[in-house]
Amino acid sequence: QDGDNGAWLEECAVRMLCVLSLDRFGDFVSDQVVAPVRETCAQVLGVVVRHLPESSLGRLVHVLGRMQASKEWEVKHGGALGLKYLLLVRREAVLAAGLLSDCLPVLQMALEGEDDDVRGVAAEALTPLAQTLVQDPAWRATAGSALLSLSWATLLTLDDLTASTSAVMDLVAAMYTHMASAMPVVAADGKGEVGMVELVRRLYPFFRHNMHSVRRSVLRIIANLLRLPDSAATGNAWLTTVLPEVMHLLFLNLMLERRPDALAASHVLWASLLAAAPVAALSAAAASQLRNFFSAIATPPGHPLDPAVLEGPGEVPPSVAAAARSQAQQRKPKKAKVSGMTGEGLAAAGLG
Repeated sequence: QDGDNGAWLEECAVRMLCVLSLDRFGDFVSDQVVAPVRETCAQVLGVVVRHLPESSLGRLVHVLGRMQASKEWEVKHGGALGLKYLLLVRREAVLAAGLLSDCLPVLQMALEGEDDDVRGVAAEALTPLAQTLVQDPAWRATAGSALLSLSWATLLTLDDLTASTSAVMDLVAAMYTHMASAMPVVAADGKGEVGMVELVRRLYPFFRHNMHSVRRSVLRIIANLLRLPDSAATGNAWLTTVLPEVMHLLFLNLMLERRPDALAASHVLWASLLAAAPVAALSAAAASQLRNFFSAIATPPGHPLDPAVLEGPGEVPPSVAAAARSQAQQRKPKKAKVSGMTGEGLAAAGLG
């Protein structure tokens, strides 16, 4: 009886994988694609995986990984969705079976790829793994550090038009939420580490992002950077450099934010910032910003704000993001030859 049940579940999984591989329907809403067929099939696959024997998980991960080698972004998108729901439902089983080492390279490849919608799903799939990757000694120094560096590098290619911005920001925020001590961030070219000042400045363009989830993630990241023991032990030396800039952007949040949760988070971060900043640095930052603050507060209702108040200091120039995006599009990642993902192809791959 158990064997028949397992065979029936595998047959269901094969059929869901066929749909994930062959479906090409996508409905573009604003700047984000909605794939209702692939999304629904991935959710059904998650239900099937909940009861699938552990002996079949490895073959399922293998097939979903092969889908990332396809030349068609829809196939990559379907594979990333399958891994997302697989990790949500059977994360503990994946860890126990040692399959995380098979999942991570596939998701990291999707995260650094040029397909924005695939990148967003990969970031969503990695977010539940953030605690394991930054706290487990077996993963922290290798996969955890590499993923953190990749996520920070990805921020340089994001802007208001990229659909994956919210998911990538949530991933970075989740990693710092569970981080017990600071982790090094390696530069994209692999030469040296990126300083905390540069990392914080990469967040500036997202303070007033049009999605409130992105704005909230920025606040979470900075709040978690302030609480890291390594930062507190050194007196938050990086904070002295960026304090005037962060105070300026936070003050804009306090004036312009309309979402109650983001506004409350801005107030909390403002208090944390004042408590963590060295007195001398805080006095200097206040002296340089108070004029703009008072000018903004004194603006009568219905009158435009002084443009000097709205000018954000130290934002990443558009040319930097554009150049990074151009380089990412010019890269030609190695792509393995993939057979057609029909029922026969999946059976040959070892599932079904």
